[in-house]
Amino acid sequence: MEEQRHFKRVVFREPYQLSTCKGELVGASVAFDLSAGGIRLRTEEFLPKNSQVAVSFRCKDNRILTINGRVAWVQKVPHCDSYQAGLEFDDGEQNFYSRAEIREFVNEHG
Repeated sequence: MEEQRHFKRVVFREPYQLSTCKGELVGASVAFDLSAGGIRLRTEEFLPKNSQVAVSFRCKDNRILTINGRVAWVQKVPHCDSYQAGLEFDDGEQNFYSRAEIREFVNEHG
């Protein structure tokens, strides 16, 4: 299988909050890993593929970042009532500074 990742990824076991782009809380748990292009999460809620979301977490300098994206993939965790999901961050202008901070964080911790 060919590697599809375009960004350097680091282990990132930090709490997050996930909401719809309208601000409605969807869930919260702990992330698995992070890159400038996206984040992998554990979630108790099923997230439909391609749904638009916003994820908030502490990253660089302990500030909370909120970044918009879409659910790229979702998998049920075997023998468990939870899921793993991959979120792909939007390229839009609203994410420009957050992605730059994440890129810097990944370079420092990778």
